[in-house]
Amino acid sequence: MRFPVVYRRLSALVMRLQPRSRLRQALLGRSVASSFPAFNRGDFERVLVAFASDIEYVAPAGIQALGMPGTIRGRDALGRAYADTFEDWGRWDMAPAWVLDLGNVLVVLTAISLRGRGSGVELESEWASLYEMHGGLVGRQQDFLSWEEALRAAKVDQNELPATLRTVARTRSPLDVEIGAPRSSHR
Repeated sequence: MRFPVVYRRLSALVMRLQPRSRLRQALLGRSVASSFPAFNRGDFERVLVAFASDIEYVAPAGIQALGMPGTIRGRDALGRAYADTFEDWGRWDMAPAWVLDLGNVLVVLTAISLRGRGSGVELESEWASLYEMHGGLVGRQQDFLSWEEALRAAKVDQNELPATLRTVARTRSPLDVEIGAPRSSHR
């Protein structure tokens, strides 16, 4: 990222827009669509520009069992944890399917595909992240091993979801990144 200060200021402005704003949806979609390929190639500097310096990251219990700390505090510590975890995998591919914009909370539903560097073991699964936004930056991230868990944690009524998202959640088929907001405001 060539201009992190500019990115952070623009992000704060974008997050002030209403979740249903087409401009907000377009810019969030672009941000998500560009950050996942950066993460997949290990460009954590690009990814972490969107995180507050005092970020709190909470790993799912299943990942904690593999050695990832349960809670990580601080952007630098999170970058080191990402790099350490990334090193254990020969292939790391996360593809976002949907971003659910709840205002100051974003729920990103993804598909993940991994291959262990030493073992060659391959894993494919759904993955979800709940991002709490503070001043346009991610202040807290909590990851989940299922989309359903993340939606429950975000207190999203499944009946309020756009029909397309209900179909994606039911079939687990990844889409191009789409931004959606529930019909009613939750937060």
